[in-house]
Order: sequence, then structure tokens, then C-alpha cells
Amino acid sequence: MIIRGLCLICVCILMFGCRSTENAEPVEAPQIFTHFEPSYEDQALPEETQPLPVQKTSAISPIKSKKTRVKKRPTKAENLWVHIANNLHFTVYQNRALKKRINWYLKQPNYLPTVNKRAAPYLYHIVKKIEQKRLPMELALLPFVESDFRPTIASSQQAVGVWQLVAATAHHFGVKSDQWYDGRQDVLASTDAALEYLSYLHKRFDGNWLHALAAYNSGEGRVKRAIERNKKRGKSTDYFSLKLPKETADYVPKLLALSYLVKHPQKGFKRPKLANKPITTQMNVGQQFDFSVIARLSGVGSKQLHALNQGYLKNQSSPNGPHSLLLPIGQEALLKSQFFKSNFAGEYIVKKNDTLYSIARRFNMSVKALKQLNAKQYYRHRRKTAGWAT
Repeated sequence: MIIRGLCLICVCILMFGCRSTENAEPVEAPQIFTHFEPSYEDQALPEETQPLPVQKTSAISPIKSKKTRVKKRPTKAENLWVHIANNLHFTVYQNRALKKRINWYLKQPNYLPTVNKRAAPYLYHIVKKIEQKRLPMELALLPFVESDFRPTIASSQQAVGVWQLVAATAHHFGVKSDQWYDGRQDVLASTDAALEYLSYLHKRFDGNWLHALAAYNSGEGRVKRAIERNKKRGKSTDYFSLKLPKETADYVPKLLALSYLVKHPQKGFKRPKLANKPITTQMNVGQQFDFSVIARLSGVGSKQLHALNQGYLKNQSSPNGPHSLLLPIGQEALLKSQFFKSNFAGEYIVKKNDTLYSIARRFNMSVKALKQLNAKQYYRHRRKTAGWAT
């Protein structure tokens, strides 16, 4: 998937909606501060099996940093969730507000395993994209907070997909949309746009990730105005000191609580198991395609194919693209065959003495697959002495 670079000349106030995973709760006094540590030094946190103590800390002004990217190479683990946990490095100071969010997750022991099943085909790719951009691993958890990883969900503000992008922002960051395709429902395409937008917000808010996340949820302009109000009144401008909509005030604690439990699992919280390797692969078909034809050729059921590629709104891809598909690993062999590469978008003239077996052998495929790919042309060939295999 090609990430389109953008030059931001004018700053637009872009609004995001998100889907809550539980009833909103009151936010406690501003006693928590989090920032991203590029040095990757572990911070002292409470024991996993003990109740989280409340640390009475005064409000701390945001630490401004020009370092927007991670320098250290991530550590590797066989379980993708362990890999994620090993690379979570926000510094967290606990308070009652965060503890309430942690307790909510502890009362929902099947939450993460359930949502992980929806995320499984995509999560490895998302983690890799985050690592390639040298962004904090915490962002890999954002689709869980935003949408419970539901690719087609829409908020009351018409934010769509696992990253809950509104149409204007998605378009601004290169996501295509027409009557055939909505890239906000395409998990990998929307990931590219969301990470670009988050990177932009991180720079706009002088390296403060909590401000950037708040702006992602409620809009850049609203957070900037809240910061300016506090500055004029001589108040702290840290995230928990800002006057923001309740949904936004609850938003970051949800992410921090989930991040904390993934890194420090406690009794009642199940960290899923998922192989730290791709279970799906993305390929470019190269032209407009029909899902039923791809399903026959690849051996992937049409229902599963649509489930993996929910950005496509019809049984065909858009004539104007994109023409990329996500397929299970091991099911893309036929689509990568020389025959498919050379002739899916072209033609092969059947020569004298050609047989289905000889043509199939020439392109290293079975006769059955050749018939499926050339169903119409095959029956036309039966009526004529020569035909086309396209």
C-alpha cells in the first residue's frame, strides 16, 4: 500500500468521533502525567498481582520534545502480544482515574481475547507500520479503544472504521472513497492515514503525545483552545488539567489502562496469544477484479475474502482502484503464478494443436484453475476452432 506524502500548508480543524467500550465515568483530579521515553528505559510500576496504589502527584507541565521518532530497534518475541508489551514505553503515574479504567478491564476478562480475533489478520501489519515509522507501540492499541477493532463501525459523528476516521480527514491523508470502495473500512489503508495524522498532531503539539491523542479524538482546534485558556489563567496545560469534552477526558485513560495491563497483566486479565508473524499477505491484482473469480482462483471462500477486505463495498473493485487484496498466507500461490501475472490483464491466443493441458502446463497451473479463470472463453473455444484465454 502506497503511503501518499502530504505537504500541510493550511491547518484545518479535523474532528474525530470514537466509539466507547463502556459507560462514561467521572474523571478524577489531574494526578497523572504520561510522556513517551525515546530512551526506552523501564519505569518502576506496581507489582502485577497487587492492587494499584494511588500516587498523590501534583500536576506536571507537559515535557516538550523535538524527538518524534523512536531510535532503538524493537525487541523480538514469538508472541506478537509479548512483542507489543515489551515495546510499550509510555511513562505512567497512577491515579484513581486510571485505576477505574484498569478495574473495568479486569471485570471484562474476555474483552481482549475477543477483540484480538477480529484484529488477528491485521495486527502484525499494523505493528510493522508503527515500527517502520518509529512511532510509540501504544498506537497499536488505539483501534481497540476507538472501535473494538470493527472495520465497518460508524460513530454518531460519521467516523468510520477501526481508526474512526471522518471523511474529510481520510481524504486529506490519501484514503480513497467512491461508490465501490471506502478506504476507511480498509484496515491497512486507514492505518496508513491514521499514523500519518497522528505523526502530524504529535509535531503540532510539540512532541506531547497526550495532547496529540486528545486532538485525534476531539479535533486539533478544540485542544489548542483548551491549552490557550489554561495558559491565560496561569494553569497547567497537561492533558488532565485541560477542560475537554467528557468523551475526550475518558479517552486517554482507556488507552493508558489497556497499555498498562498488556505490559503488566494481572489476575483477571488475559493477554492473547498470536504468532509474531504475518498470517495474511497483501497483493496487487493490477486491475479491476471480481471477488467471485479471485475466490475460485485463490481457494479462499468468497465470504472470508470479503471479511478480510471490507473496504470494498461491492463484488467488484473500483475501475479506478485500488486493486489490492489481503489474502491468507499460503493461499496466494496461484495469484502469484506467471500465468496470472502475464495474462490476468492481457490475452493469450490459442494456437493450433494447443490443448488445455498444454496451456496449463505452460503457465504452471492446473487445468481446473485454467477453466475457472477462462470460463467464458473456454466455452467459446468449444464452439470455435480458435479462441482466447485472457
